[in-house]
Amino acid sequence: MQVLRCGLEGVQQMLDWAALEGWNPGHHDPATFYACDPQGFWQGQLEGKAMASLSAVSWNPDFAFVGLYIVVPEQRGKGYGWRLWQEVMSHHSGGCVALDGVVAQQSNYAKSGFQLAHRSLRWAGQARLLPQAARNFVPLAQVDFQQVLELDARVSPADRPHYVAAWLAQPQAHTAAALDSDGRLIGMVVARPCRVGWKVGPLIAPDAPLAGQLLASCGAGLEATTPIFVDVPEPNQAAHQMLEKLGFAVSFEVARMYTRPVRPHRLDQLFGITSFELG
Repeated sequence: MQVLRCGLEGVQQMLDWAALEGWNPGHHDPATFYACDPQGFWQGQLEGKAMASLSAVSWNPDFAFVGLYIVVPEQRGKGYGWRLWQEVMSHHSGGCVALDGVVAQQSNYAKSGFQLAHRSLRWAGQARLLPQAARNFVPLAQVDFQQVLELDARVSPADRPHYVAAWLAQPQAHTAAALDSDGRLIGMVVARPCRVGWKVGPLIAPDAPLAGQLLASCGAGLEATTPIFVDVPEPNQAAHQMLEKLGFAVSFEVARMYTRPVRPHRLDQLFGITSFELG
């Protein structure tokens, strides 16, 4: 097996595999993910044919996020995934590596030095369950980008300017920004169209009432039965209570794990994770 970095076409293939696994990628995820870090996507190939994938997207020179770890069904159980994993991880031995992995694989990730930080839960509902929007927000594109980075840094374990820039540039996304009386950014949300419904993330707010209003803004123009998904870190109990009260239900969970300690960050203000694939 050859281990090779791949381009945009390879990232598209990886996300097609992810769709077959039921991971429901966004319509524009290939280009958006690739823009975050063009050096961060790898494939294992046999006789020139891709059969395994792994991403390790650098948020910054000292922090990378692992995802899209897939081996095609007919090649599983042969050690190809482990070889790909070892090769890719060797390029990130000098910094912290993070992942949102399925809970059943926690013990395997622990063997590679990952330690559990918290679980995260995917809440699923429909647009009809969203509250009525009572506030008018401005699009995030109208906010100074430095303010966006500062708000994102408050809830993130590391700085990630390229990731945030690529995320805000994706087509068709719904965005909203909440400003205080001085015009400073205090809350924001991005929702993107996926193969099934819409995923909301990030959703950042100082409290549940504002988070609910930002979430409500994501439903503008959507059919009542449009599926809506929000991924929430387990420590943010206010977020779980808000979504449960709206009628959402937990459909999936992952384990957030790190290879090194990370800086303090405000999970109580993170009401929706940006993505399970890139963090």
